Amino acid sequence: MNEIININHFTFSYDTKIILNDINIQVFEGEIVGLLGENGAGKTTLLNCIYGFLGEQKEIKILSSTPCLDNEIIKNNVGFIEDTPVLLDYLTADQYLRFICKIENISIDNVQNKIDELILKFKLKEEYTNKLLKDYSFGMKKKIHFIGNLIKDNSILLIDEPTNGLDITAIIYLKQIIKNLSQKNKTTILISSHNLDFINAVCNRVLIFNNGRINKDLSLNENINLEQEFLDTKLKGE
Repeated sequence: MNEIININHFTFSYDTKIILNDINIQVFEGEIVGLLGENGAGKTTLLNCIYGFLGEQKEIKILSSTPCLDNEIIKNNVGFIEDTPVLLDYLTADQYLRFICKIENISIDNVQNKIDELILKFKLKEEYTNKLLKDYSFGMKKKIHFIGNLIKDNSILLIDEPTNGLDITAIIYLKQIIKNLSQKNKTTILISSHNLDFINAVCNRVLIFNNGRINKDLSLNENINLEQEFLDTKLKGE
């Protein structure tokens, strides 16, 4: 299997506060890896470091490249679906997705069927062309944020709190989409979440974080009780 992400003895601090402490991770092509932990455990910070939002990180290699803000390899191959979507609120969803296609050099004609299918699945057909994004609910904005990232066939997806603001139907479809990306496209996916059931349903592996460290690296199967594994880790860390 091809190694996609390699993190070797990585520590990250804000001023004097250590957020991530001696993190070691290997992620391979097509894996879906869940980052599970409570608020402040370092999950979102790690995703930001992997993408390069927090500057150059020499202990991290993604596609054999070092993350930094101007890394074209990462920009061209990695999608980042953040917890709070930042969209162009003065556009409609249709205009926004056309803009995404333009800046990514994607022909709208080649992806229109994909967009139409996702718009239907996420129940956005009525608002798609005639409502500005500023008037969308948080959950609706999040759906458009997902679609904007799914237009492009990224080899890696980083997803932060995917289920926040989504209705039950959207969550069900999102599970299917993530599994299909891994199985059919060999997309490598990292998911940070508090939603233990979602992580259990879609991930091959889960990394359990506690106080900035990875306390467990588990391959998921029917014999793993993820709730108990998380509670055991939490108790040991207190």
